[in-house]
Amino acid sequence: MLKKNINSYTDMQKRVDELSLLANQQEHLLKSQFNHILENINPLEIVKDSLSTLLKDKEVQDNFSTKAVSLGANFVIEKILGRNRSIIGYFSSIIVEKYATPLLKKILPLLKSKFP
Repeated sequence: MLKKNINSYTDMQKRVDELSLLANQQEHLLKSQFNHILENINPLEIVKDSLSTLLKDKEVQDNFSTKAVSLGANFVIEKILGRNRSIIGYFSSIIVEKYATPLLKKILPLLKSKFP
């Protein structure tokens, strides 16, 4: 900080005003930085940013899509063939699942390319 010669009451009053203004500016800056820090350590923001970053990753998108299709196929197989209703339904669902899941995994990239 630069020292200024104060020779009169007016000079002193100007210097007090300058220092008050500087103190107010620094206080405002400090509050702003503190609020910014609080926002960045907010757990919800951390999770949101992490998920956003993960969902932009191509490999994660592919894995998510594959799992979603697989779960959807299993749900449909369960509802149509009734895996837990009978022995025939159980074996039928296993056979369909064995062939349907790889087929859906092959079709999924084609669907992604048509509907980005």
